[in-house]
Amino acid sequence: WAGLHPLNWKLGEFQIGYWVRQDAQGKAYAKEAANALIRYAFNQLGANRIVMCHVEGNTASESIIRGLGF
Repeated sequence: WAGLHPLNWKLGEFQIGYWVRQDAQGKAYAKEAANALIRYAFNQLGANRIVMCHVEGNTASESIIRGLGF
């Protein structure tokens, strides 16, 4: 599952979230989905800012976020 959530339509701010079931983790699905959502937000929705965060200690999620340049 991955989603794009508007934080502020007027300012063009969006947040990306994702969840991957355990047997599908480690296959880059979350990174691929988040990357597609980033492109969609900027290219189709006119986003000015994307927010991504993770729970402290979730190193897999942190790695995805850093790998996407955040």
